[in-house]
Amino acid sequence: MVAYRLSDVTDLPNKFKFCNAPGNQEEFRLLQDPFRGQFQPLRNKRSTKDTCVINAVADANTFNKRCMRDNMVCSSMMINIVQLTDVLYRNSRFEGNLGTYYTGIGLQVGKLTLYTEHTPGSKNGFYRHFNENYRFDAAKKLQSFARAIALGANTYCLHHLFTDVSDSSGILGRAFTSVLCRVHSVAGLAHNTGISSGTNKLGQFVPSLRYISVVAHEIGHNFGTGHDPDTSECAPNDEHGGKFIMWPIAVPGSHPNNRYFSNCSLRQIGRHIPASCFKDRSKIVGFCGNGIVDDGEQCDAGSFGLNNQDKCCTGGCTFRKFANCSDANDECCTNCTFSDSSKVCRDPGYLYSCLQRSYCTGTSTVCPLGKQVPDGEKCGHQHVCSMGECVGPCKNATIKSTTGKIYLPCSCTKNSMQMCNYCCLDATDPSKPGECQNFAPEPKPDGSPCDGGLCENNQERVERESMAENLLHEIQLDELRRRWAVNNWLSSDSTIAKSQSGTSLKLLPSSSADRNKPTFLESKTPPFTTPASSLQSVL
Repeated sequence: MVAYRLSDVTDLPNKFKFCNAPGNQEEFRLLQDPFRGQFQPLRNKRSTKDTCVINAVADANTFNKRCMRDNMVCSSMMINIVQLTDVLYRNSRFEGNLGTYYTGIGLQVGKLTLYTEHTPGSKNGFYRHFNENYRFDAAKKLQSFARAIALGANTYCLHHLFTDVSDSSGILGRAFTSVLCRVHSVAGLAHNTGISSGTNKLGQFVPSLRYISVVAHEIGHNFGTGHDPDTSECAPNDEHGGKFIMWPIAVPGSHPNNRYFSNCSLRQIGRHIPASCFKDRSKIVGFCGNGIVDDGEQCDAGSFGLNNQDKCCTGGCTFRKFANCSDANDECCTNCTFSDSSKVCRDPGYLYSCLQRSYCTGTSTVCPLGKQVPDGEKCGHQHVCSMGECVGPCKNATIKSTTGKIYLPCSCTKNSMQMCNYCCLDATDPSKPGECQNFAPEPKPDGSPCDGGLCENNQERVERESMAENLLHEIQLDELRRRWAVNNWLSSDSTIAKSQSGTSLKLLPSSSADRNKPTFLESKTPPFTTPASSLQSVL
């Protein structure tokens, strides 16, 4: 298991895979410095309070399916996604008033909550808990999550639910809009909330870049931006980089603009940046217990460490006297000491499909990269290895070009029979992009994104997947239901409130009485306080 630090972004562990996505380490590196050299600052304002600390929650669907009932796989996945989203936000330049630009604004995980079992159904039958084994649509899932979070809404800047709900309408995410730092619940609902689903309407896991885009998109709504308008400035076609993050139809993540905010979004978010609930990242000293090895920590075993149940790491995030490393954080650590050279620490898989098996060195906790497999070997559907990376048809054509041509992915939308093909365009001269053409002999596999939809039977396009936004007006409670939510929330959800107070920290509940109690990987930080003057009505 890799160590996750605030100063860097690491790959997912080799036992975690996203379906329908070929192994490509470059996909994640694309997010690490997206704005390098793109513009010179006019009047940048580096905010002192620059970090929105997030409570990241995974429901039992995610824990059982995507995480394969492994809490370390789950925490690693969630931390990676938030950190990659943080890089994207931190490298954005949000436009405020009077020509001011905010830079360095980002996210940080303050708490991880993993639901290892489904929550039993509500006895009163009026409201369902978001973690019940029930087929929610995205809107109801968010409403239920917002209700369960209501009492602790002011503890964190945002609360985000990772789920694998398969919405029949194809919606991958929901979030309240313009609720940044409105941390007090209204009518029994916490509005600083959002959800992202990693499963499409066909029941398949969405590719990694698309999932990250969904999370970034929904948090963008929380930060105050709506969907991008259909204009040339904020919704260019594929020949000019494709759609930006806040396009209402889920972007594939492979086009250049898919990793950026449009100018429209940068302006909208910039107006909401002066937020009182942000934290100064430079003054955040170790969120001990969140599973991340922060600056100043030797290890972090999450809830087990906090409860002194980890054999290598103490509750103060330091090594025990006999420990040289942490099994919870280091890939090449066994029983708190360096693993010997016979231990396989990385197999060829999602991120390492073009590298051979890796073994520990016996003298370090770091798992070395394996040797590169020969160029040209297949590593995914219509993908081949090149210098240790799994590349698609467009990048492969760029590498093979003898004249310095640059090819980028595009969508062959002019011909409906080609929408599920691997299409590329000549982007050597950005001012004169070439025609979008098919570059592979076989179409994309079923479940692949195509023009906002999904490929099915190799050619046909099914209903579009969308990332819906503002629920402030969609969740309409009449006066009776408003009163019921305010007056009865405590009694109907008292068991959840009790478990969230930290009275029980269990990984795999063994009795029915414990099955609605989530596993907490929580930081030791005081709750945020928000001046009354900053609060506004959101319903």
